[in-house]
Formats: sequence, C-alpha cells, structure tokens
Amino acid sequence: MERRVIKMNIMFSHPYRLDMITKQENEVIMAMLTPDYINDKKTSEKIDIPVFTTNENRLRDMMYIIENGSLKPDVLIFNAPTDEESLSEAKLIEKIQSLGIIVVGQSLKSCQICNNKEITKKWLESYGFPTADSFDIKQVTEDDLPIVLKEVENSSGHGISLVSTIEELNKFKGKNVIAEKYIEGIEMSVQVVCKSSKYLVSPPVYKEKTDIDMIHPLKKLRIFPNPWKQELLNPQLKQVALEISQALCENGIIDIDFIVVNENEFYILEINSRLSGVSRMINIDGLNTMNLLLEIARNKDLPSLHEKYKITLEIPIQAQVTMENLNSSSNIDYIYVRPDQNDLRRRILISGDTREEIIQKGLELIQEGVLNIKYVKKIQSLLGSGGFVY
Repeated sequence: MERRVIKMNIMFSHPYRLDMITKQENEVIMAMLTPDYINDKKTSEKIDIPVFTTNENRLRDMMYIIENGSLKPDVLIFNAPTDEESLSEAKLIEKIQSLGIIVVGQSLKSCQICNNKEITKKWLESYGFPTADSFDIKQVTEDDLPIVLKEVENSSGHGISLVSTIEELNKFKGKNVIAEKYIEGIEMSVQVVCKSSKYLVSPPVYKEKTDIDMIHPLKKLRIFPNPWKQELLNPQLKQVALEISQALCENGIIDIDFIVVNENEFYILEINSRLSGVSRMINIDGLNTMNLLLEIARNKDLPSLHEKYKITLEIPIQAQVTMENLNSSSNIDYIYVRPDQNDLRRRILISGDTREEIIQKGLELIQEGVLNIKYVKKIQSLLGSGGFVY
C-alpha cells in the first residue's frame, strides 16, 4: 500500500519577501496576496494557494479563512512590512492560538513597545541601553539646536525632521513627537532571529552617515557585513542587540537600528518588531531570513553561525536607467523598482565572495550606465580599509 504523505500547511500573513523562501516537498504554502504583488512572478511562483485580498481587508480575510475555511493552516507566519501592520497582526495572536494554530511572530507586548517611539525610548532607558539625549520640546533653546523630531507612531525613515531654528520648532508644538539631540554618525542595523531562548544575531549592516539634509535611508549605500572598523564595532553592536533581544524578542525577528559615532560611542535609534529593509541583504551560511522563519515554523533548532557571509550591497541607481537595462545585466542579484514610492525604491542588490569581485561588478555597472561613479568610489574606499572578516 502506498504511504500517504501528510503535508504541513504554512500560511504567511503577507506576500512581503515571499520570493526568498525555499519550501520543502511536504509543505503547502498559503499567503495573503495583495494587489501590489499579483503580477510579481517571483512571489507568485512560491505560493501554492494564494488568497487574493486588498491591503485594507487583508487581516479580515485572513481571519475568515482561519476561522471558517477548509484551508486552516498548521502554522501562521507573520511577515508584514511595517510596524503598524505588525501591531495589528499581533493583536490577533491569542485568538489564532486558541484555534490550535502555531504562530511565528512577535508578541503583542513587543509590538506595542516597538510601534511607539516614546515607549521604545523609555523601555531602552529602563534597561540602561544608550539612546540620544532627549528634550522637552517646550523648553528647547537656540543653544540646543539642531535637534531631531520624530513622530511617535511612524517608521521606515518617515516622520523624522531636523529642526535648526525656533521658528521651525514652533510648527511642531502640540504634535505627537519626541525631540532628540542631533548626532553625526554612521547608521547601522542588526537583525536578530529569535526562537524561544536561542538568538541568531547577524553582523551589522552599514547604512552610511547621517546628514543635515535628512536624506532618506533608501537613497544611501548599504553594505553587509559592516566593513567600517568592523573588528572593534561589530562584536559590540551584536552583543547589545543580543541583550535587547533577550529582554524583548520571543519568537520571530527584530531589527535594531544604531547610530555609531566611533568604536566607543553609539546609540540606539529604534527597534522594529518585524522583517526589516535589510532582511534581503542578510545571507548567513547560505540561510536567508525567510528560510529561518520557515525553520521556526518547522520547529527546527536555529543553526549555529560559522561567520561565513557573502558581501552584499544595496545601491541606488541612476534615474534614467530602464528595466531593460537592469534585466540585461549579469551583475545584479535583485532589482528594487517601485514607481509608487517617489523613486525611493530604485535600487539594486549585488553580492560577491570577495571585495575584488564586488568592486569589479561596480565598475562594470558604471559602464552599463546603471551606477553613479560616486557609489563605486565609496565602495572601493570602504572595502579597502581593513577588509572583511570571514
């Protein structure tokens, strides 16, 4: 008699990053599929059972299927791309678990802490983690300027303003913002994957210097793993990220953003209780972020790291570059072009095993008209200053 294979039904709450997953033969992948992703072939081909919905009705439709349909999953993985959506998902955890479904995602408490910058700051300070000096917006003087104002409930680089005059400051009085000292430094991110009491802490991602023009992070160069003063900095940032995770992260992913002044001075900017903008870059021992979430869903132990990484870069591209140019290049691993986001999503991802390979790809992309030479000069400077640790 032929043996019947029992398949595990795994549902993703969002199509975000699903093109990265590698499923096993005994798995059925379901996912809520929103209009932005319907024509995304790389995402669609990873989904066995798509559930077509809208952004507004995604969670309502997901819960209807879970509660009433024959497609009830064994495991539900939360993978929304924003803090607000992650918080909305976390509010459903208790109900979903009561139906016998395993949930992979941060707890409601974690999401509530991370979704509000004022609460995040107080939480960090209560544990003694370093944050930028704060100001009462009503008592700021000329001597305190410039300062950074952050909308309490905003994320992904939005809702942040640099204020240099009292006149500018007065426009924000009465608004729900926090005020912090402006710090010149380099922004970095550390991603942590958590399962029970085990934590897989990635090396930092380098995200360039802060600037008074408040250029959006997506307009800047990113490098994984961080090459700047890495032997001194990377272990320190990883240790702080681990300590934050041990206090906050229960199941899933968090991302910690730092601003680094030097190897002896750094501050925590924010914590995201979700997949972050750097999750596609991070490839450790051949494991990507989405596959690590699947390992948690399969109830597998997280792997131990052997510190073997590909060098990966995200680089803004020239405004005039066409999709035809990008698709024809053999040097590009992934293309980020989203015309609905004011040209913020005009970036490419390239990777290599050595700095020489990366620099050669950069030079060829200049010849192809894809990259501005200034980014390749930055890459040459950074990768040539001390090198990577393998």
